[in-house]
Amino acid sequence: MNERERRAVGFALVTLALGLVLLFLGRLAYHSKPLPRLAPRAQRVSWPVDINSASKEELLALPGVGPALAESILARRPFRSVEELGEIKGIGPEKLKLLRGYVTVGKQKAP
Repeated sequence: MNERERRAVGFALVTLALGLVLLFLGRLAYHSKPLPRLAPRAQRVSWPVDINSASKEELLALPGVGPALAESILARRPFRSVEELGEIKGIGPEKLKLLRGYVTVGKQKAP
């Protein structure tokens, strides 16, 4: 094998290795985004959840809602619209977009 062929083979191997690294990094970046997980008790919840009448346990079944956020939702009631969830600290535009498919606003309850 002459010098020119060795360079061509070396270039091909380096290109292949770089391609594999980029493929791996792309897959890693794609799969590293946290996916919303529903709690096991979510199977017992009737969807969509009325945020004005839901219990703490029902709120905890919502994706991205933990104990502190559930308490904040309970304290903020009553809601006139689902969009009002965005006024709660910890619920930004992305989480609100996620929750829209799981919640509704029924009749308002007095505080």
